[in-house]
Amino acid sequence: AGAAVNLFRETADSLIHLARNGYKIRIVGHSLGGAVAMLLGVLMLKHIDKNSSESFKSVSEDDDFLRVYGYGTPSCVDASLADSTRSFVTNVVLHDDVVPRLTPTSIRGLLKHLLYIRETWVKTHLSDDLHAITERAYHVWPTRLRGSFTLLKQKGFDSAKKLKKSCKKRLREQKGLSSAAAAATSDNLNDKCDNERDENSAEVSDTAQGVNVEGDLFFDPADPLNESDDESSVNEDPSKLERVHEWVPFDEPPMDTMSDASEKEQSTNSLDQNDDKVDSDSGIFEQPQILEEMPLPRMFIPGKIVHIYTHRGGYKAAYVPRKFRKLRRISLAGNMLSDHMANAYYASLLEVKAIRSAKVDLPTWVGFAEDCTCACCASLFTWASTSNTEAQAARDKHNCRACGSLVCEPCSKKRVPIPALGIPVPVRVCDRCYNGW
Repeated sequence: AGAAVNLFRETADSLIHLARNGYKIRIVGHSLGGAVAMLLGVLMLKHIDKNSSESFKSVSEDDDFLRVYGYGTPSCVDASLADSTRSFVTNVVLHDDVVPRLTPTSIRGLLKHLLYIRETWVKTHLSDDLHAITERAYHVWPTRLRGSFTLLKQKGFDSAKKLKKSCKKRLREQKGLSSAAAAATSDNLNDKCDNERDENSAEVSDTAQGVNVEGDLFFDPADPLNESDDESSVNEDPSKLERVHEWVPFDEPPMDTMSDASEKEQSTNSLDQNDDKVDSDSGIFEQPQILEEMPLPRMFIPGKIVHIYTHRGGYKAAYVPRKFRKLRRISLAGNMLSDHMANAYYASLLEVKAIRSAKVDLPTWVGFAEDCTCACCASLFTWASTSNTEAQAARDKHNCRACGSLVCEPCSKKRVPIPALGIPVPVRVCDRCYNGW
C-alpha cells in the first residue's frame, strides 16, 4: 500500500496530463507489482472522481482510459474490493503458480494435505522404495531391461497389442466391473466413446450457451467448481460454520474428522505425552494432534481473473470467478514455483494464442489410471526405475504431446516443437511419433 501511495504522488499529475491529451493509461505489474498496480489504479480513479471540474470531465467520461493488468498477483484483497475492481483490473494466473493461491485458508488446507500424505503415501511407499534401493545396491546396481517380452511370455500373449487389451480389461475389473461387463465394454469401447462424445456435444449445444472467443467456446463453471461460502468472516461463530471435507490427493477419502466436542476431548486426553517426540526408527513425528480450528479471513485475487490451464497438454485460457476452487488450493506440483516467473507467463500467453489459431486440435490424452504398460514398448512403466511401487509408477508415466499416449520415461526422451498443434517450444514426444515424422 505504501508503494502504491508513493507512486501515486509521483506520477498522478503526469498520468492525468497524458490522459487529457488522448492517451490511454495502462498499468502493468507482476507478482507484488500487480498488487501495487491495482492499488495505484484505485487511487487514480478516486482522484478523478473527487475532481469534477471541466479539466477532468473528458477523462472521467472515457471508461477505457484506465486499465490494470497483473500477472501472478497474490490474493491481497477481500471480496468487496475484489468485485469493485472488476471493471478495470484483469489478473492472469498461470497453471500451478503458487503465489496467487497463498491465502490463510489455503495454507491451512496445505498443512492438512501434507499430514494426509505423511500418514498414507509416505508410510506406505517409503519403506518399499528403501527396500528396493537396498536390494539393487546389494546386487551391484544391475542394469534394468525392458520387460515387454517377459510379460508376453508370462501371460501367454503373442503380441503387445493383446497384452495392452488385457491390462485395460484388468483395470476396468478393478474398478468394480464384472468379468462379463468388462468383456462387453472392451468389445464396444470405441463405439461407446464415440456415441457418448456425440451425445455430450449435442447436450452442451442445446442446454448451454457458450461464448465464442477466437474459435473456442467458454462456459460459466458449474457450482461445484466454486468454493463454498464457509469461513467468510472472522467474526462468525465457529460452531455455525459448515463442516466440509478437505481436499485429499488421488481421490482418496478424507481423514476422519470428529464432529462431537466430547470425542475430541476424549481423543486429546488419550494422547500420550511422548507424541511430540520423533520416532528414531522411522524418522517422522507421531500422530499429530487435531486442534480446534478458528475461522480465517478470506483473501481473493482482485479484478477479473484469467486462468491459463492445461488441456490435452496445451495451454488454454478462460475467465473464472474469484471463488474458483482450483485457485483456492495450493497445488503440490513441480512447476508451482517456475510458473510464477515472468518469462513463463510470456511463453504461456504465446502458446495460448498459437493453439487457438492452430488448424489441428490437440490429441486426446490417455489418463494415468487407464493403462498399466507403455504404449511404445509394452513394458511396465517402472521397468527402468529401482522401485516398483504405485508412487513410482505415477512418477514414471508421461503423456506424449503429439499423440496423447501414455509412455515410460525412456521411450519419451525426445523434445521437439509441434507447430501443427500450436506448440512452438520443444515438448515431450514418444519415440513412435518422433520416428514417424
